[in-house]
Amino acid sequence: MPPIRPLTEADLAAACALSAAAGWNQTAEDWRLFLRDGRAFGIEVDGVLAASAAVLPFGPEVAWVSMVLTLPDHRGRGYATALTAHALRALAASGHRAVLDATPLGQPVYGKLGFAPFWTFRRWRLETRGGSVPGVRPLRPSDWPEVLALDAAANGIPRERLLRALAAR
Repeated sequence: MPPIRPLTEADLAAACALSAAAGWNQTAEDWRLFLRDGRAFGIEVDGVLAASAAVLPFGPEVAWVSMVLTLPDHRGRGYATALTAHALRALAASGHRAVLDATPLGQPVYGKLGFAPFWTFRRWRLETRGGSVPGVRPLRPSDWPEVLALDAAANGIPRERLLRALAAR
């Protein structure tokens, strides 16, 4: 198994390439958020970032395990499992409980590590061909208290920093 190392700003292009190879929509700004507010780890093979995992704390108790990605040519070698286990050890050392959301491709990795599904989600995207969408308007500063209250009720964890960072993109 190649060594696991911390990811840094110098890895942004390679991290974005991992996201793109998986068909995900993460941007360099998303990766910067994980590097700034959390921690990210990677496995490099022959000078190429082959796999990653990241953790993002939501307050002092809970952290999100995310960005578990492996280049298609490197799948099936245990990299995602090793990186996720490494991330979980880092969270245990900091006293955080881990939560994650997973694609069907990642479920076998997380199942081996003791995670069990308790809900599912779907990603949706609306492409507006330059026009507005009826009933939809830009988020206003006065909306934040209600947005944060709804999110806390739905998730049970404080995600204000994440939501504000995503809204600022």
